[in-house]
Amino acid sequence: ILSEVLAARGVPVASLPPSAAASPPASDGVPAPPPPALTLGSVSTPEGSGRVPLVDFDCALSTVRERRSCLYSFDAQVGTKVVAPVGTGAWIGLSALNRLRRQDPTKVEPMWHGRYGILGSWFGGSGYSLLQYVGPGGYAASALLDIGGGGGAPGG
Repeated sequence: ILSEVLAARGVPVASLPPSAAASPPASDGVPAPPPPALTLGSVSTPEGSGRVPLVDFDCALSTVRERRSCLYSFDAQVGTKVVAPVGTGAWIGLSALNRLRRQDPTKVEPMWHGRYGILGSWFGGSGYSLLQYVGPGGYAASALLDIGGGGGAPGG
């Protein structure tokens, strides 16, 4: 890939031939064809076209014995509900996450370096949505806060 970029800029780069050991002969004795060359285009995703996976969440309570270190506000206060993508331990206070998604949703997914579809997973219509646990009153309150806070439709 580097050699492609350098070649495109006019810098000559010698390339090594593929190793004979890399492609052992097939059962009929004819060598297998070499693997396709990697190109910049074959390993790139055009900006905006990549889909990040939906992800389930872990939920915890920060306690005196188990303080939860958070991405957004260092250690969560005792009694704070925190959530993180399953298995990551990359916690954020639930109220801080809600505030952030209502005030500036473009900053939510970068908290996890764009690796997870947090908004679609936890606040959208997926099976991982936090809204499935709030009940009708909680859903109505969330919808009103979303409209008043500029968050758009309920859940997103």
